[in-house]
Amino acid sequence: MKLIFKKSEAKIFAEKIFKKIKLKFFYLFFSSLCRVIMNFYGRIKFWSLVENRSSNCHCAWNAILKNPQNIKMGKNVVIGNNVTIGAHAEVILEDEVKLSGNVIIETATLDFDKKILPYKHTSKPIKLERGVWVGIGSVILGGVTIGQNSVVGAASVVTKNVPANTLVAGVPAQMIRKI
Repeated sequence: MKLIFKKSEAKIFAEKIFKKIKLKFFYLFFSSLCRVIMNFYGRIKFWSLVENRSSNCHCAWNAILKNPQNIKMGKNVVIGNNVTIGAHAEVILEDEVKLSGNVIIETATLDFDKKILPYKHTSKPIKLERGVWVGIGSVILGGVTIGQNSVVGAASVVTKNVPANTLVAGVPAQMIRKI
């Protein structure tokens, strides 16, 4: 009986179907494990870099935070994948701010008025008030304040202040409607 069981077991394990299932299971397990490790790494990196933060902030592991000492965050801030925050000047993200993937927040620019090379950096602060949601691939430039509960549409470039409770979109971002 033992011999019959071993022969049938050998046939089952030799089947291509079992190999595919086994490889698929291993791939799913390994990718899930990598995702958990990278998220944990992102949290450690975020908590060690950003000192001026409140509770329950989440930052993707591949977010780039330049000059994190100039970043201030409220409660429940979410920073998505591949977000870049260039905080040459102060960046304030108040409570409940959501930054979707590939968002760029940049406070610095070059001063082209003086025609002396190399151009000097100038910077202006950025403030995203409570409840702001920034859509995927958007860019927010220095000197901008986005009002409470406003939404920035995907792939928009915000160069001017946005009033509270407003939907803006486009390049440059323009008011679409009040929310």
